Amino acid sequence: MDTAKIISLILGSSLLTGLMGFLLLKQSEKITSTVKSRLAWKEKACEAMGSIYFQLQRSSLAFERYVKAKTEVERRFIETEVLYKSNEAVNKLILAQGYLIAPELLESTQKLVNHYDAWIEKYHRLRVSSQSEEKFIFVGPDGYPFPKELEQQLADHYLRLWNELYGKST
Repeated sequence: MDTAKIISLILGSSLLTGLMGFLLLKQSEKITSTVKSRLAWKEKACEAMGSIYFQLQRSSLAFERYVKAKTEVERRFIETEVLYKSNEAVNKLILAQGYLIAPELLESTQKLVNHYDAWIEKYHRLRVSSQSEEKFIFVGPDGYPFPKELEQQLADHYLRLWNELYGKST
């Protein structure tokens, strides 16, 4: 074999190897980008689910304190400073980060938004506009029940995402 053919084969092989290396690098970068994107989405979703869940827990605990409160002043403070603010926070979180909510939670989450919209509207109508003496603001009887199943669904989803991201909690 002459020297020119050998050099031609070596250059051809080198070019082919370089091209294959370049294509593999691009494919690897694409896969890495996809994995990073999915990881970022999971982190955001986990943060959103956790925030919504903990605000729901705050609201639930505040309601327990409200029921046990001995004076109207205590009840009004809990209603105004904790329940109202917590309900409004959950509503805002869902509306701002709803795109992160898992499809299987959408129906219950929409019911929760509807419940809180009705509760906040009634709160303003009874407490802010008219200073009504109605003891507690319930909107369930008005056709806007609290979707009780959502709390556990959110907790389960949040823990599943957290475990996928950071490993099993102890």
